[in-house]
Amino acid sequence: MHDIDAFETKVAAYPAVTVIQKAKTERIEVCCNENFNSKNVGTINRILKKGAPCDTSAFTIKTNTQSNYSNLPTLLEAGVNLGIGVATGKDSVFIVEDGVDIEEDRLLPLAYARDIKGHRFSNAVKRRLINPWDKNGQLIPLTQYPKLEKYFLSNKAELTTRYIAKKNEANWYRTIDKVDVSLTGKKKLLIRDIGSGTEPIYDDGKLYPHHNLYWMTSEVWDLEALGGILISGIVKEMMDQVSVKMRGGAIRNQAQYLKKIRIPKYESLNSEEITDLIAAYRKWDINKASEIAKGIYDRHE
Repeated sequence: MHDIDAFETKVAAYPAVTVIQKAKTERIEVCCNENFNSKNVGTINRILKKGAPCDTSAFTIKTNTQSNYSNLPTLLEAGVNLGIGVATGKDSVFIVEDGVDIEEDRLLPLAYARDIKGHRFSNAVKRRLINPWDKNGQLIPLTQYPKLEKYFLSNKAELTTRYIAKKNEANWYRTIDKVDVSLTGKKKLLIRDIGSGTEPIYDDGKLYPHHNLYWMTSEVWDLEALGGILISGIVKEMMDQVSVKMRGGAIRNQAQYLKKIRIPKYESLNSEEITDLIAAYRKWDINKASEIAKGIYDRHE
C-alpha cells in the first residue's frame, strides 16, 4: 500500500495487513498503485478465492512469489561479510570538512551516501570522520592529541547530552559505534539504506562508511563480480519479496533483508561469467547483469 493515500489526514505511513490461519497456504502478494480505491477490495476478494494471478490498472496479484533458490547459500554462507557504517550520535561534531585543525591520523575519509554520483563516489570526497578509537578498540587519551582535545572540549556541551555519554561520563567523546580502522583499507561494496535496488557502490579501500551505508567485504568473491549479481533483476526480485517497500517504489536495504539474499558460491562460476559480471557491473548494465545472473541461477534451480 506504499502508493495509496489511505487515510483522511495526509500522512506518510506503511501499513501492513496480516492474516493468520491454521492452514497451509501459498505466498500471495497484492501490490496496489495510485488508482486503487475501495471498489477494488471486492474484486481482490473474488480473485483470491479463485487463486489466479491478476494484473489490473489498480493492483497486481502475484502467487508463488517465494524464491525458487532456497537451495542456494545466503550472502553470509557464500563468504560475504556484512555490516553497517559508524553511528556517531552527533554527526555535526564527528563529521567535518577538509581543513579542520585536527591531527591528520585522527581523520578518516568518509563514505557518505550524498557523495555517490553516477554509481560511484565522487573523487572530491571532502568529509572526514573524527576517529577517537585506537586500532585495539580503545578510546585514545585526549592528552596525546592536543588539537583534537581542544576541538572536543569546545563541543563538550553537545557531546555530553547524548545517551551514550551519560552511560559512562568518562567516555563522553566516544562515538556510539566503535571505529574499526582496518575497514577503511579493505575493498568493499557500499549500499545505501534506501534505494531503488541494492545498488552496490565499489570502494577500493579508501573510505570508511557512514551509518547510512551498509558494507560488504569478502575473502572469497571478486567484489565487482558480486556487484554484477547484486544489480541483477533476480536479486531485485528477492529484495522486493523480503524488504519493506517505500514511497516511490524504493526499498530498505537493511541487514535483516540483505542477509536473506541467496547467491551461488563463487567457485561455481566459470571465468567467462565472472568477466562478464564485472564488465556489466562497471558499465552498470542491469539488463546484461540480469541475463548473466539468470544463466547462473538457472543451473541451481
